[in-house]
Amino acid sequence: MPTVLAQDFSACDWEVIVVVDGSRDGSVEYLRSLKPACKLTIIQQTNGGSAAARNVGVNGASGDLVLLLDDDIVCDTKLVRTHVAAHDGRDSAVVTGRVIVSPDSPRSLATELIRRGFEAYATALKRSGRPRSPYEVWVPANSSLPRSLFLRVGGCDETLRRGHDDDLTIRLWNAGASFHFEPAALAWQYYVKTSAELVTADGPINGRSEVFLGRRHPGYRPSSRLAHLMRPSAATRFGACVSCRSPASPELLLRPPCWAAEKLMSIPFFRQAGIHLLGRRIAVTVLRAAAAEAGSWQALRRELGTALPALRYHRVGRHAGPTANWLLRPSGSPSRWSGWRATAT
Repeated sequence: MPTVLAQDFSACDWEVIVVVDGSRDGSVEYLRSLKPACKLTIIQQTNGGSAAARNVGVNGASGDLVLLLDDDIVCDTKLVRTHVAAHDGRDSAVVTGRVIVSPDSPRSLATELIRRGFEAYATALKRSGRPRSPYEVWVPANSSLPRSLFLRVGGCDETLRRGHDDDLTIRLWNAGASFHFEPAALAWQYYVKTSAELVTADGPINGRSEVFLGRRHPGYRPSSRLAHLMRPSAATRFGACVSCRSPASPELLLRPPCWAAEKLMSIPFFRQAGIHLLGRRIAVTVLRAAAAEAGSWQALRRELGTALPALRYHRVGRHAGPTANWLLRPSGSPSRWSGWRATAT
C-alpha cells in the first residue's frame, strides 16, 4: 500500500480505492490510519471474490481511467504516470504493464515457476509489440483502461472464481478495444503461494474455469491449456487420458520427488527438475477437474480436444477447363496452434 500512495503524480488528479473483501486481519484499521495526499476510499464487502471487488471498485471510481491492482503488488513510483501517458491519443485502449516477481518473495518452486511464466509472457509481448488475438493477453493486475469501457462490457463476471481476467479480456477485445503492452509500467508481485497451493487449490479451479471459458468463448478452445495438454503428441494424449481416468490421481506419485527437488533447489539440476515436476502436478489436477466438469474424459475430448485442419487460400477464380467450375486453390498445409498462456493471479 505505501508504494501505491507514493506515486509521482499530482495528488488532485487521481484517487485510490481499496476494496477489502472480507479481511479481518486489521487491514481496514490500518487503511483508516493513513493520511495520503490523494483521495483514499475504503470499501468493505463480505467475501465476494476478486471479480466482485474489481466491479465494486470501478463502480465507485470517479476518474476517466482505472488502473487495476492486487493487494500483493508493489508499485514503481512512476506507475500511474506511465499508464496515463500510454493512453494519450488512444481511445478504447487497454494498457498492460509488466509484472515481475518480487525478489523478496519466499524462495520456492512455485515462485520460480511463476517468475518464469511472467518473463516468458513479457518477452512474447515485447517481441510482437501487441497481441494478435485476445488469447495472447489478459487483463491482470497492472492493467489500465477507460472506466466507461470496463462498464460498457459489463465488468468482471462475478460467477467465476478464476478465469474472470481471461473472460474480461475476450469481451473487451470483441468490443473493439485495442491492447498495448507498456514494459515501462513496472510492478512487482510479492508471491507467497506454495507449490501445494498451486496444485491442490488453484489447479482444480483453473481446470473448471478452462471448460467454462471454452463453452462461453468457442474461439478460445484451440489456445487453452487443455488443448495444449491433449494435442501435441500421442504420448501426451495417453498421459492425459491416464491422468483423467485413473481412480487415484497420478499427482500423488509426483509429490515425493517434487518435495525432494524443492529441498535441493539451490542446485540448478534439481531446481529445473522440480519446476518440471511441479508443472506436471498442476497439469494433472487441471485435467482431472476439467474432465469432471465436462462429465468424463471422452466428453472433455469431444468438447475441447478436437482439432480441425485449417487451409489458407490465396486465389479464388474460375477453372480454365471446360466445366468452368469455381475453385478455391489452397496454399499451404493443414495447421493447428495451441500453447500455454502465462497467467497470473
